[in-house]
Amino acid sequence: MMLQRLLFWFLLLPCPSSPNLNLVLSLPDHFCLGPNVIKVLWKFLILTASLGTCAFLIYFWRTVLTVKPRQYEVTLDQIKKKIDDFKKENRNLEKNLASWEEKIREAKKQAETKREHKVSLAEVHKLKQNQVLRSWHKRSKGNSSFTESKKFLEDKCNAPSSQKTAKEAELNC
Repeated sequence: MMLQRLLFWFLLLPCPSSPNLNLVLSLPDHFCLGPNVIKVLWKFLILTASLGTCAFLIYFWRTVLTVKPRQYEVTLDQIKKKIDDFKKENRNLEKNLASWEEKIREAKKQAETKREHKVSLAEVHKLKQNQVLRSWHKRSKGNSSFTESKKFLEDKCNAPSSQKTAKEAELNC
């Protein structure tokens, strides 16, 4: 419909080389073709050019100047894989931690048994010394050599502890 109107107006333009002037005269009375016809056509041309320019700019903006999606250095699959690797590593570390805790418990138990063993050995050693002293006492009742041997044995027994206390006193000073 629009094309037909444009064709109609184009044919009605006053052209000096146009021999058919009867066509222009056959227009209805409400169409005034005076000197303003060229102004109307120029306005039409300017309107068409501006609409074409706007259409071109919209097309250019939508196709060429589109905002491209961000491209990340790693993909989602790579992130998932790293998360899975960290989970596996975490499980391995938990197992290692549990094994080390078990080893520590075993070492504490062994240290405790060694300490108890040393204490029991010390008690046995004292009992043996007491038995030796009693046997010497029985052999030499009233003998002065018994008191000397008793002092000698007591000095021998207390010597390591006296050395420790002397060293501790030196360190404290």
